[in-house]
Amino acid sequence: MMESELYGLESQYAPRFKRLPSFGAMEFKLLKVFKIVVESGGFSAAQSHLNVSLASISKQISDLEIRLGMRLCSRGREGFELTAEGQMVYENCLELFRALDDFRDRIYTAHGEVIGELNIGVIDNTVTDEGSPLIEVLSRVMERESKIRLSLHAVSLTDIENGLESGRFSCGVVPRYERHIQLDSLSLYSEKSGLYCGSSHPIFSFDREQSLNDLKGYKFITHSYVGGEQRRKLSSSFEEKSLATQVEAVAILVLTGHYIGVLPHHYARQFVDMGRMKCLARDKCVVETPMELVWSKKTPPSSATQYFIDLLKDYATTNTRDYEHNTQAPR
Repeated sequence: MMESELYGLESQYAPRFKRLPSFGAMEFKLLKVFKIVVESGGFSAAQSHLNVSLASISKQISDLEIRLGMRLCSRGREGFELTAEGQMVYENCLELFRALDDFRDRIYTAHGEVIGELNIGVIDNTVTDEGSPLIEVLSRVMERESKIRLSLHAVSLTDIENGLESGRFSCGVVPRYERHIQLDSLSLYSEKSGLYCGSSHPIFSFDREQSLNDLKGYKFITHSYVGGEQRRKLSSSFEEKSLATQVEAVAILVLTGHYIGVLPHHYARQFVDMGRMKCLARDKCVVETPMELVWSKKTPPSSATQYFIDLLKDYATTNTRDYEHNTQAPR
């Protein structure tokens, strides 16, 4: 074949001969920046995580786009949004860094050390629950294994499930719920909730204990963390009902004085102590929500995640403290 024919063939299939991007230390650095920007929800939100200027972040993402030959995201007045190529790069980023972490974990495990990232997703407003082992166990993790890089995220149940599916989260602390993906789980404790009204609600000033029948004419609201069967049974006692996604949303509506709502006792206690809420039908309405640690079945837990799981198991068998005073309805 003559040289001119070869040139024609190369021109015809030029896209196939396109020079592919190389990957080295700089590309890995830029991919890490990109991953943080995506998980922060945009350039501005990523500043605090990266501790660099907005201009620097923008330049690094532009550099990555040039090196990859792809437009990864749109940024402007409409906000931050991944392109289809950007979504593909982000998903592969997660796999890449997870593979690197797994490799590092295995090397260090061979030397008897626990190392790696421990990214935990937690539903909102559990910090006041003394029944939760999370604070004490995390303290043990940091005291014993300083090489574990801990990251804690208070997010919605949907975000936790998505994070476990994508590999962004190592594990999550969630209420027991109808799962959409395959997860392993470990029972942790049971969160107790009850019915509450705000200080401006008509029933707040009633002296006698109320029955559910006394309350059925009022607007009712609960949150999606309350188990399906318990929620259906309780909701059936009310004529007008609503559903919020999170505990704080229920609390805000209860405080308006227009709703009776289901709230965890440990969370509502602060408002009861301030005289802004009151627990209703305390002996007739007890809602228990089992709380669990969950992690993906797709891949084995990393050494850091397994260490955390083992500490929680050990805590469950050795902890004998009584938290009943904080899980009962406040008076």
